[in-house]
Amino acid sequence: MELLKSRNSDKENSVKYVLKEQDTDIGYGYIYSREVNPIEIYVYEKYQSNGYGKALFNFLLNELKQSGVKGAIFELDESQYRFKNIISQAGAFEIGRNLPKIKYVLKIS
Repeated sequence: MELLKSRNSDKENSVKYVLKEQDTDIGYGYIYSREVNPIEIYVYEKYQSNGYGKALFNFLLNELKQSGVKGAIFELDESQYRFKNIISQAGAFEIGRNLPKIKYVLKIS
C-alpha cells in the first residue's frame, strides 16, 4: 500500500493524496489548512470495510503531525459512522452535539 501526494488538488487550500495498492486506486484524501475537518477521506465502495480508510486516515494524520499540528476538530453528520469509528480509534472524543452534527476533538501528538 502506498500514499501518493498529488501534484494538483481540485479543492482550494488543500493537498490531495491517493491511496494505491499494486497500481490500483483504492481511495483518496485531502489535508486542508483549516481547524475544523482538516482531513477528509474517501475509499471506493468496493474497497470499503477492509481497513483502507483507517490506513488512509493514519497516513494523513501523520502528515498533519509532521507539519506541527497539535489537534483537530471534526464535525460529522450522524450518517458518517465509518469515519466516526476511524477517528474514535485514533483517540478522538465527542465534545458536543447539535444534531445532525456531532463535534469531536483529536489531540495530535
